Amino acid sequence: MKAGTFDAGYTLEPSATIMRTLGVAKTVEDGVIAKYILGDTNADAFAAGCAFTTEFITKRPDVAKRFAAAWAKAIVHIKEHPAEARQHLAKNTLTPDNVVDSVPMLGYIMTRDMSAKQLGYLQTFADFGTKIGVVPERIDVKSYLKAF
Repeated sequence: MKAGTFDAGYTLEPSATIMRTLGVAKTVEDGVIAKYILGDTNADAFAAGCAFTTEFITKRPDVAKRFAAAWAKAIVHIKEHPAEARQHLAKNTLTPDNVVDSVPMLGYIMTRDMSAKQLGYLQTFADFGTKIGVVPERIDVKSYLKAF
């Protein structure tokens, strides 16, 4: 942005907060996935996540289960101790120390805990990918989710 090669762009956190804090960009609008793709400004926009291949889960189910358990433990920690958890952003997302406290915490959730409404938002997002040609054919997101 600072180089002037872009007039505008779309990004996810923590990049938006980092750029805004550094004075190289400003937020024109937030929540664009929820508003324009999902059609609900209060929607949960699941634009990131953690995934394993079916081959990995089949060949190493013990590792997949341990990872899922650790991920679930981390989510509980984030929800119960957000101030402490956000300090890990500095090490794990290259977020500058002076920005860590102002980055919004994302709504982490385990697949097994997603409501029907949240699964619907995820399906709508996947359908958008098909509509714009990023995903070649419609997929049923539920068929790709495995809860541990």
